Amino acid sequence: MTVGPAADAGGLAAPKPSMPNGRRRALGAALAAALIFAALLVAAPQSSAIVLGRPGDAPFLTGFGPATRHRGLPGRWTTSLGRIELPRSPLAARVTLQLQASEARPGDAVEVFVDGSRVAQAPLPAGRQTLAVAVPGCDLLRRCRPSRITVRSAPWTDAPSGETRGVFVGRVAIERGGVAGASTIAWGSAVALALGVVAAAFAATRVVPLAAGIAAWCAAALWIFRVPLSPTWPWLALAAVGAGTFFHVFGGLQQTIGRTFGRSSGRSIGRNIGSGWGIAGFAIWAGALVGLLFVEAFTRGWVLGQPQMLEGYYPWRAALPATWEPRPQPPLGDVPMLVYPFLAFVRERLLDGHLPLWTASLNGG
Repeated sequence: MTVGPAADAGGLAAPKPSMPNGRRRALGAALAAALIFAALLVAAPQSSAIVLGRPGDAPFLTGFGPATRHRGLPGRWTTSLGRIELPRSPLAARVTLQLQASEARPGDAVEVFVDGSRVAQAPLPAGRQTLAVAVPGCDLLRRCRPSRITVRSAPWTDAPSGETRGVFVGRVAIERGGVAGASTIAWGSAVALALGVVAAAFAATRVVPLAAGIAAWCAAALWIFRVPLSPTWPWLALAAVGAGTFFHVFGGLQQTIGRTFGRSSGRSIGRNIGSGWGIAGFAIWAGALVGLLFVEAFTRGWVLGQPQMLEGYYPWRAALPATWEPRPQPPLGDVPMLVYPFLAFVRERLLDGHLPLWTASLNGG
């Protein structure tokens, strides 16, 4: 029996190449890791807090007086009806309010509402008290609006300042996570996103180590910015699935061109098309992911400004209006406070012919 081109011409189809065992095991392990990561993305506990009376609390508050201290604790007094807007997220939260009543009015009743529904009502004894309420996650299919907590109490007038006050709020602790703390849509979006990232990475590169690195990079970004990105999980999942489909189609086109022409030039064209489109597609996906980190710059007009970190400190603080509340920017804080001063110090010492190994300008040196 003759085996060769004649056999193919006789109608015998060539067997399709199967996936190597090592690659199959790597893909299976990656998919299992994606499912575990999706479960952690939704259910892993995460704590955050809004500390009233500290710089950066004003954007979350409505109906509160100026920042002050009460019995050694920083915070703000409500004006009988204070509202706290929580960062939007599809993950349910357990919110603990740290409250204090006026010593002259112990036992005043306090009511707490979540998105207009009363969830707690209790008399507030003298001293520091805590009140915990459950806040459901936002609806991913309805623009994922932020939840609002309202604290209502009987108003009274502070004689020395003339301010109308209610209760003193010092801290709002937010605990997210838990298996039952998210909707089915949130779970489905997280699973689809994790699987989509793995599929897109493997379809784009077809190289296990490189695909694992890209998937790990995306997973790190999703984990670090877990709460800010959580309202966009469905759209990120669609983007990941679309990117995976895009890479798969053009990866198949690469192989088809190589087989059709059967020449080195055809295979070279196929590889160039596949790799070129793969790099372009990954660049679009990475750019979209980075752009989501700055979505507030496009939607609210906010700008990133390192000098704003200095406005919470003197002598810059003395030149600001009394009502100014600087926004906290932890990722940028070290740049104006440490990096720039150290660079200036290093430059100055090097120009003077000295090796900058020590400075007396930081703490005790």
